[in-house]
Amino acid sequence: MSEKTVRVISFGFKYGIPEDAEFVIDVRCLPNPYWEESMRDMCGLDRDVDAYVFSSKTSLDLLDAAERMILICLSATKKDEITVCVGCTGGQHRSVAFAERLGKRIGSAGYDCRTSHREEKRFLVKV
Repeated sequence: MSEKTVRVISFGFKYGIPEDAEFVIDVRCLPNPYWEESMRDMCGLDRDVDAYVFSSKTSLDLLDAAERMILICLSATKKDEITVCVGCTGGQHRSVAFAERLGKRIGSAGYDCRTSHREEKRFLVKV
């Protein structure tokens, strides 16, 4: 296991970009579940939302590219910790699904990877 830690944080651009980001990945180009009435109140942690976001080749290509970029930078940096922020419009659907998958891939590569969702309090409020 590497001694380097990677923090992957999802966020919503409409609430501002996290200040401590070394990398910002904009996933607003991916399919948006918000426009599907049945998924509007769900989040990227829900299976249906994840499947919808990653039903596109663009989504998979972007995930592959982001993983490669992060792994290359991790192997070259002397920093003990890096922060990767993944943003979509509101930080509820696309960025969450993408951050979860990216975090799992980085963790599988042997890094201590911690994934969190900055807007979680906004979208996990269930009645």
